[in-house]
Amino acid sequence: KKGCIGGKIQESPLFSLCGARQRRRITPVRLGKLRSPENGRKVKGVAFWGDTDSILSKYLLMEGLLMYVYIDESGNSGLNMFDSDQKFFYLIAVVSKVNIQNIFSRHFDTICSKYNIKELHGNELGLTKMSNVCFELKRILKKINPKLALIYINKEAYVATKLFDTILDSGENYGVATHHYNLRPLRSVLLAKFLSIVDTDILKEFWKGAIEKNKESSRTYFVSCMKMIAEKLSVNKELDLRSKEIFNNSVDFAIKYSDNISFYNDKKLSLMISPNVTFFIQLSRIVEKQRCKWNSNDVHIIHDEQSQFSKSIKEWHKIFSDVDAPKYINVGMDTIDRFKLLEGSSIKISSSSTEYGLQLADCLLYLYKNKDKISKKSELYTLVSYIKSKSIDEYRMDFDQIIVEAEMWYNLIMNINVDEEKGKEMVASLEKQRLRKLAEYEKTRENIG
Repeated sequence: KKGCIGGKIQESPLFSLCGARQRRRITPVRLGKLRSPENGRKVKGVAFWGDTDSILSKYLLMEGLLMYVYIDESGNSGLNMFDSDQKFFYLIAVVSKVNIQNIFSRHFDTICSKYNIKELHGNELGLTKMSNVCFELKRILKKINPKLALIYINKEAYVATKLFDTILDSGENYGVATHHYNLRPLRSVLLAKFLSIVDTDILKEFWKGAIEKNKESSRTYFVSCMKMIAEKLSVNKELDLRSKEIFNNSVDFAIKYSDNISFYNDKKLSLMISPNVTFFIQLSRIVEKQRCKWNSNDVHIIHDEQSQFSKSIKEWHKIFSDVDAPKYINVGMDTIDRFKLLEGSSIKISSSSTEYGLQLADCLLYLYKNKDKISKKSELYTLVSYIKSKSIDEYRMDFDQIIVEAEMWYNLIMNINVDEEKGKEMVASLEKQRLRKLAEYEKTRENIG
């Protein structure tokens, strides 16, 4: 150890993760036999030079053990999906290998002091003041080197998709053939066609029932919604006859046997169907990809405080992060989704006033939302480009995206070479299965009633 003579520390130690230029007298620290919180494996002790935070953060960066996920949202209007001022819902996750609050608090304090602000919030700063802090933010981001997960939701498109799933799910609605809903390509094409017959009034009627706490009132809204769809179908001249038949069959069953359809959500479930909770799960799927890539086994989630949905978010996190949860689940005849996410992770609901990582997420989300308002020649646009370059994945749900996906599947299906006669035989067989299943259900209902 050439940096030490008789236990005394020299000005220029040979080995210093603090940097060769940082020549100061600092007590060496040995980290010996550290254990990973999850698997208890031993980690070889290494002697570092530097202040304690610097040593620990660099050590853990080398080992890739820790992962911090700072989640912020925008466009929250509770369970009101038709707020004209907030038509879209956004989520962002800033994924870091270091605890931003512990390691970089001094950097954020300096920015707030310099510009005489209490906290960094995009909406409060606006694009003009954001331009002022742009340079400092880029310096912090360069040091943190995070990854980003992004979600953009058109709320009406979300309600339309929820309505489609409610009445076309062949597991509950025996008027629908299994393959129409459980094969993703067919489901995607049907959803795009479904959008042509539903309007805002229909979606509002359905959503009233979805969040209504009284079950009978909820049923009234749901049946009313079904009748509105049936009326639309009766005058529609654009849909092909087969698609109209599929939708009519599903609506007829839903009206006649509404008690077999999961249209009602009690107080707890109504919070679960909010985009805040639904897309927290989707965001977690994206973050899971990065966790696997970094091989992180100690994940800490810090979610911005939203008291209305905090409990539901925690409950869902507990379900999908449980060590005993199934790793995968079937969500269709041709689709398997990962269910277990961020296994063994912790979650904390916190105010942005006490978490600089959340403030950073807020600023980046603000820029993402307003990217179309920022000149590509401005310095601020470099941060927009940074967001794109650091994105793990971007999940979008809007009407355009639904149509694009449907067109992709339609073109794929139509370009497949198949024996037409065998195809017709298969379709006829599936239709017989649907009719037999429907008849069995109706007979059971007659026996009960």
